[in-house]
Amino acid sequence: MTNCSTRKHLIWISIAAGLVFSYLLYHFRMWFLDDSFISMRYARNLALGNGLVFNIGEWVEGYTNFLWVALMSLAFKLGLNVPLMARVSGIALAVFVFAEMSWYLLKKSGLPHVLFAFMIFVFVSQGAFAVWANSGMETMLFTFLLTSSVLLTTQSSDNLWCLFFAGVGFVLATLTRPDGMIGFVLSAFFILICDTHEYRVSKQNTLRFICFVLTFAVLYTPYFIWRYNYFGWLFPNTFYAKVAHSSYHIIRGGKYALSFMIDHWFLVAGLAGIFFSAAKKSLLIHYFMLIISVYTMYIIYIGGDVFPAYRFFTPILPLLYLCFAEGIISLWNMDGTFTRKFIVIALILCVFVQMIQLPFREDYKRIYADNVSEAGRKIGLWLRKNVPSSTVIALNPVGAIPYFSRLYAIDMLGLTDEYIAHHSSRVNSILPGHEIGDGSYVLSRQPDIIIFDGPWGDVTPLFKGDCELAAKDRFWEEYELMNIPVDRFIFQCFVRKQSRLVRERLSRFSM
Repeated sequence: MTNCSTRKHLIWISIAAGLVFSYLLYHFRMWFLDDSFISMRYARNLALGNGLVFNIGEWVEGYTNFLWVALMSLAFKLGLNVPLMARVSGIALAVFVFAEMSWYLLKKSGLPHVLFAFMIFVFVSQGAFAVWANSGMETMLFTFLLTSSVLLTTQSSDNLWCLFFAGVGFVLATLTRPDGMIGFVLSAFFILICDTHEYRVSKQNTLRFICFVLTFAVLYTPYFIWRYNYFGWLFPNTFYAKVAHSSYHIIRGGKYALSFMIDHWFLVAGLAGIFFSAAKKSLLIHYFMLIISVYTMYIIYIGGDVFPAYRFFTPILPLLYLCFAEGIISLWNMDGTFTRKFIVIALILCVFVQMIQLPFREDYKRIYADNVSEAGRKIGLWLRKNVPSSTVIALNPVGAIPYFSRLYAIDMLGLTDEYIAHHSSRVNSILPGHEIGDGSYVLSRQPDIIIFDGPWGDVTPLFKGDCELAAKDRFWEEYELMNIPVDRFIFQCFVRKQSRLVRERLSRFSM
């Protein structure tokens, strides 16, 4: 598929794939993740010269996506619309990922146009790419960097520049998310033991391994030293808030992985087919499957994720699909009219299944119903307009409300609060990242406004910190409930009785 006569086919395949992906982007257009505004608040404070902080004067690493925050901070400096830029960047990066996967397939000699086209449609009809491209999160940046680095590593045996850029890519991936380190370690192992078409540690491999590790170390070590001195902890604050080393969390992570396999049964079945084809002999397939397997074990260990569309599995989806493609190509090359017809039908079925899941899959249904960021935006803007700038709020979803209100915020789930992350006890919950809280600590901070549950608030406590507050007589003595219409939402919040100015202003709107 490399001669000039194929260009027209590639153009039409690209147009058709682009239309499919555009439809998916439009389908999920209303979703924007509330947590993305946490990173944006850090980025804005950095751009304004307040430091890499959530609340001014508090040095807490409440994010795990340094490179994404740095890029958004640059966008703030340039005066860009950062939420829009985050979404556009995510979409562009998703397209780059598809381009990388297509490039990998185009290198396969003798690959028929029809097979290439159907495999591209299988890639782009995966809803998770469109979901996370729209989300405002760093997921597609991490996916692009991880995929790029892995594919560069596969080309590094005879090209030192590929080896160097692979090392740089893994540094950037690790700066985007700490779990990029998994890909780096496994890739270093692959470079050390794989020599062309066999497993063998040679002098050349050892030299390549040393160059690869040195590239990573020289670039990453200064950053690590800086962030350790800046924040004072070995891991980000979110790690201490979210990760628990218990059998309960491993079981929950296992259920998360099993749910992914059930929703992607066609992909899992295709991967199983690899072991009955010539592709199982490929060292590259072994490399891809090693990363997929270890990354899956990591996801299980940390307990999975609360967000829809399998955010934690999205970065390894390109490798999963490339393994799937390798198996399909191997079966195709076995010849046989029946086999090839069966492959075409199977690929059409894969595209159909992925598209038909859009209105029915449970996690997609959650996306359609998710209005957390929209409610947070409207309530945050309303608070910025109607309460003093010195107002202190305590809440659980610390994305849109703190970002748009610009008020000092106490994170009752501990992601951006060092005390809660390190000192709160943990309850078992089906919601990863929502298991800690400390009602006594929050009450001791005497916030002017406390919000239970989501951004719109509620009378009924939901999370651990909410429940502990609601169980205290002192809370009910010091705070009163107010129900305030904000746009189409009823904002329910508890206002401190001694915060006279805040109470006076809010009481004008309370029902």
